[in-house]
Amino acid sequence: VSSNHATRSERQLFWLSNLIDGSEACKPSTCSTRDMKWGQAVNHYWLANGNCGVHSWLQVQMDTARYVDHVELEPIFRINHLTHFRVLADEEDVTPMDFDARLAEYVAGTTWDNYKAVGTACNAMLRVDIKAVVRTIKLTELTQSGPVC
Repeated sequence: VSSNHATRSERQLFWLSNLIDGSEACKPSTCSTRDMKWGQAVNHYWLANGNCGVHSWLQVQMDTARYVDHVELEPIFRINHLTHFRVLADEEDVTPMDFDARLAEYVAGTTWDNYKAVGTACNAMLRVDIKAVVRTIKLTELTQSGPVC
């Protein structure tokens, strides 16, 4: 897992590995217990150090190419959320045509009980079909709303 942004440095939170560890914002018991100051759910997220923009990216590169049916994404953290990004599978754009509208609907339907998501984010993650043998999944053009990315 890598990004062209450093990870926000705050206690033992926001590790890049949180992106792929199988944890879910609405199921705190699936999250790490590295730092329990604000509860277990906050250990689910990755935040960049600084702002994101059109040249921002993060990616998962696997050791070998393999079939990936789809990815499920939770691109939101309290007041911080992405307003736009594209999904690339081995540099091929697989972003759905209506993705920005789906992203806006997902964000609008999610509220927060302290650090735990409530609402749309708990019903289903944002799903993007890949349906190909790939080695790298990359989120690019990370465009944010809120003070951090």
